[in-house]
Amino acid sequence: MEGSLRNNLRWLVHALRSTPNSLRRPADRVAAAIMAVLLAAALIGIPVAVWAGFAVHARESAEAAVAVTVTRSVAAVVVEPPQTRFSGENREVQTVTWWSKVQWLGMDGLPRVDTARVPPSTEVGGTVPLWVDSADRITEAPDSDVEVLVGAVTSAVMVLIAWQAVCLGLLFLTRVTADSLATRAWHREWEIVEPKWTRQER
Repeated sequence: MEGSLRNNLRWLVHALRSTPNSLRRPADRVAAAIMAVLLAAALIGIPVAVWAGFAVHARESAEAAVAVTVTRSVAAVVVEPPQTRFSGENREVQTVTWWSKVQWLGMDGLPRVDTARVPPSTEVGGTVPLWVDSADRITEAPDSDVEVLVGAVTSAVMVLIAWQAVCLGLLFLTRVTADSLATRAWHREWEIVEPKWTRQER
């Protein structure tokens, strides 16, 4: 792979040279210019990915801040033994979770009862932390700072991988197309030259 990369770089440098060369075709120069642009685009992908990570971090931080203002954490009391639930179409890889009926005090001081996911070792009378919205309905907990950071970094990495994959794919396509055009041109020229050389040998 290192040798292939070195050969491609050497081809690119020679194709971009301004000195006259009878073996350098116009198609080679065009392909080399396109590849140079794609290489520059690949480098630009790094700050783009960083910017995307910061954008995701800012957005998710704002969403988490809003979620904190409209939700609250409560200590719910388990009122029934946990029951198992199975999810997944394939029985061999089904996910098992435990759910139980729980009770907590609403914003108005009245008890609320609902079914929530609980740890498998939960016992009746024990408490589990829940997040509820302004209507005292069970909801997801707001993302923590660590979760926001992990989401931002993951987004940045995914953007960078996708960007580089597109650039590498276009580079490969450009080089293959250039080689194909060069091969066809060589065959056309050989069809013209070969009969002349054959007559001279005779």
